Amino acid sequence: MLEEEQARIQAARAARLQTLLQQYIMQIDRAVESNWLRPATTSEEQSCDVIVTQTMSGDVIDVQLQSCTSDNAFQRSVERAVRKASPLPLPPDPELFDRKIQFTFKH
Repeated sequence: MLEEEQARIQAARAARLQTLLQQYIMQIDRAVESNWLRPATTSEEQSCDVIVTQTMSGDVIDVQLQSCTSDNAFQRSVERAVRKASPLPLPPDPELFDRKIQFTFKH
């Protein structure tokens, strides 16, 4: 019985952390989006995978763009938006903190 109870508690915690992680990613997305100045050449299909290295306090120390389906102006604007969003929101649970975070920035 004890093992079943522990498994149930762990499953509930994992589900809670997953929900918090989704909320945390949305917070970061909103922070970056609110600092984004859209270039005139931007189209609906443009996107970039962004890898951000941050400190424990959310300060952005590196931004790498990968798999971009966009022009240089879009890429530079995304990098500027991420850097301007620094410090990034802190996670609602310290267990969710990751020094490197990856997300896809889409127009």
